This record gives sequence, C-alpha cells and structure tokens, in this order.
Amino acid sequence: MEIEPGEAGVKPLTRHGPWRWSRQIENFRAGRIPKRCSTLDLHAADLSGANLGERDLMGARLEGAMLDLANLEHAIVDKADLSGASLVGASLFGAFLEETNLDDACFDGADLRMAIITRIRGVIRVSMRGANLSGASMSSLSMEDCDLSNANVNGLSLRHVNIEHSRMLHACGEIIAKDSSFYEVDFDDADFGMKKVYGSNLRGSSFTCCSMRRVNLKQVDAAGASFRGSDLQGANMWKANLSEANFSDACLIEADMHGISAWCANFEGADLTRVKAESSLLGGAKLKGATLKGVLLKNSRLVQAEFGDEEVRGVDLQDVFIWPLAEGSTLSLGPEISFIGTPVDTRRACSPFGTGRAFILRV
Repeated sequence: MEIEPGEAGVKPLTRHGPWRWSRQIENFRAGRIPKRCSTLDLHAADLSGANLGERDLMGARLEGAMLDLANLEHAIVDKADLSGASLVGASLFGAFLEETNLDDACFDGADLRMAIITRIRGVIRVSMRGANLSGASMSSLSMEDCDLSNANVNGLSLRHVNIEHSRMLHACGEIIAKDSSFYEVDFDDADFGMKKVYGSNLRGSSFTCCSMRRVNLKQVDAAGASFRGSDLQGANMWKANLSEANFSDACLIEADMHGISAWCANFEGADLTRVKAESSLLGGAKLKGATLKGVLLKNSRLVQAEFGDEEVRGVDLQDVFIWPLAEGSTLSLGPEISFIGTPVDTRRACSPFGTGRAFILRV
C-alpha cells in the first residue's frame, strides 16, 4: 500500500545524517513513496526493483544510484541527475526526461517505449544495449560514444539529434529521423526495414551489411559513408550527397538515385539493376564489376568514371557526358542502348562488334 506525504509511516525526505537517509531508502524500497519526490538526494542509493511509477522526480539526485528492474513508468525525471546510474532492465515506459543528466548511465535491456528524451546538450557514454526504444522520442540532444547495439528502434523518432562516434550494431526497426546528424556511427549488421532519415547528416557513418530495403534517404548528406554489402533495394536517395561514399557489393536494385551527387563514389561489385539515376553527378565513380542492366542515366555526368569489362544492356545514356573514361577503363555497350545525343569521342572508339549496335570504348 502506498502512503501519501503527511501520512503516518513516511520518514523525512531530506538527508539529515546517515540514519534518516537509510530509513528514507527503506521507505522507498518498501513502496512507501510520496507522489512528489523532487529535489531528493538519493545518490548511490540501492533502489533495485523500487516502484517509482508516475512519481515526480524532477531535480532528484540519483547519480550512481542502483535502479535495476525499477519501475519508472510515466515518471517525471526532468532535470534529475542520473549520471553513472544503473537502470538495467528498468521500465521507463512513457517517462519524461527533459534536461536530465544521463552521462555514463546504463539502460541495458531497459523498456524505454514511448519515453520522451529531450533538450539535453550532451549525452556521453550512455549504454542502451538491447533496450526497447519503440515509439520513443528524442529531440534537441547530442549523443557521443554511446552504445545502442541490439536495440529495438522501431518507430523511434529523432528530431534535431546529433549522434557521433557511437554504435548501433544489430539494431532493428524503423527510425524516423529529421534534421538529425549521424557522424561516424557504426550501424553494421543492423536491420532498419523502411527507416526514414530524410534530410539528415550521415557523413562518415558506417552501414556495412545493413538491411535497409526501401529506406528513405532523400536529400541526406552521406558523403564518405559506407554502405558496403548493404541491401538498399528500392531505396529512395533522391538528390542525396553520396560523394566518396562506399557502395561496394551493395544491392541497389530499383533504387531511386535521381539527381544524386556521387563524385568518386565506390560502386564496385554493386548491383545497380534498373536504378534511376537521371541528372546525376557520377564523375570519377568506381563502377568496376558493377551490374548496370537497365540503369537510367539520362542527363548524367560520368566523366572519368572507372569501368571494368562491364556489358551495359538496356541503359538509357541519352545526353550523358561519359567521355573521357578513366585510364584503363573498358565499357561494353549492348544492343539495347539508348545513346542519343551523347558526346563520345568516336575517334577513340573501337569498331562495332557482335550484333546490334554493341561496341566498346577503350582509353
């Protein structure tokens, strides 16, 4: 039975010596907790399994506290100090954490569904391994050197969030990110399904071997990012900045890459079947070993692009600037080519071979 403030049995909530403080902790652990617990000094307290659901913990000192398996559902933890606290397996469903100090806190396996985490200038070394962040909302905060590996991020909303030098290995779910930044974040082996990260900054991030089918990367800045071996089938990368990005061995079948800027990007061994890349900048791109069947490259620029012995069939090369190719490149153009208006130096082109209009350009 919970006892409200002023009722018999509730000990003082201020810290006036070790005896009263220990009695206060005993009250908490026994479930005798007032509705309003703000400004409490509970640092380094052992509150494992305590029921703090729907409590007002605004401004409470909980640094270094043990809150494993504690119930903080719908609790107000605004402006509290949770630095170094352990909340392993704790339930923070629908909790409010505004301007809360989370540095070095551990939320491994915690339930953060529908939680609101906002207006935190710096979140450093927070661990949320295996945490459930479904439907949670993070806004106006920055995270550095944090670990969200194996987390469930389905429906996680990120707005004006900056994440740097962090890990989201094997994370899964649909992230909705807008105007957010992911710099040098490791997403290796993550499964994001239909993740939406439009308009975000992904510069230098690693998405190696990720499952990102139909992902929305519209207008993102992913310069220098790595998507090596990832499944991006049907992805929307309309007008994205992909300069020097690594797509080697990636699956980009039927991806929308209209208007992308991919200077010196690496597509070696990638499957670009039926990719829509009209009006794109692909100068210096590495395309050796890439599958280019049915690619739409109308009005694009491939100056100094590197090709191996690729045979291009069904490719729309109307008004494409493709010459000169990079030194040592060979491009076989199949009989289904649309090659109208393309400026090619025919003096350096070999004679037609085989059937149809197939021929080879060599440098």
